[in-house]
Amino acid sequence: AVLAEITGSTDNVTTVEIDRTVSRFAGENLRRSGYGDIDVINADGGRGYRENAPYDSIIVTCGAPEIPFADQVKEGGYIALPLVSRGMETLTSMQRIDKDLFRGTMSIFVRFLHFEGVYSNKNQFSKRVGALQRLIENHAERSSSLESQLSDMMLDDNTDMQSRTQRMNFQFYLAVSNPNAMLYESDREGFESGYAIWNRTGGVNEMGFTVMFRNSILKWGSEKSAESLSRSYKEWIDMGKPGLEDYTVYFSTKTGNMPDKCRNYIERKNGITWYEINT
Repeated sequence: AVLAEITGSTDNVTTVEIDRTVSRFAGENLRRSGYGDIDVINADGGRGYRENAPYDSIIVTCGAPEIPFADQVKEGGYIALPLVSRGMETLTSMQRIDKDLFRGTMSIFVRFLHFEGVYSNKNQFSKRVGALQRLIENHAERSSSLESQLSDMMLDDNTDMQSRTQRMNFQFYLAVSNPNAMLYESDREGFESGYAIWNRTGGVNEMGFTVMFRNSILKWGSEKSAESLSRSYKEWIDMGKPGLEDYTVYFSTKTGNMPDKCRNYIERKNGITWYEINT
């Protein structure tokens, strides 16, 4: 309804909702409020809605790990979405600057309901891994050396918002620079959520994980994951602790568009997203 007012006509707006009950409820409310000409489509929003494309703008209102509807935006048009990258969710606005390339910025960390349907791509969301949880409960050990090195990343009830945001900025750097990074969730009290480096490839001697919880760091197995976390932290410090405002984000439907030697990226089923740090 707000978008219809902004664009000047209910004919200019299409909305897509995967849940039939929610879609029907929304349509009834819009009709009752005088916005009955808005197209309310009960379908998988991950597919967009080609029948009314191309659009000047697409606004996604759930956490999206994929951008499969990019070709439904006009050149010069925008996509605004909560973009999910290895569990880190950022409010992102991207403009289509040519046929295969979008460029944009991120503003804040957010948490939305997640994509359902064929493009949910759960690998980009948090992981509930029973085997990993059992290892953490029974075999993981605290790393006092990492806790000391990353002392400003540890949180307690008195930690201010600036420090919390700084921790999320570091976790985001891990997300876009380390393919082994992941948001970990469990049902263990006190360890419900953490950000992890989990080495699952290579020989037995290289497998292991390191998880940064709220006020502790636990590790198991090879030292490679702990070394990777330590190295990434030093890189982030040397770069001046970049936050979301220091990045330019790109999305390309062709992987060949990515700059050579770019290490800050996320490969997706429908393209590749890379992040340039402006320092």
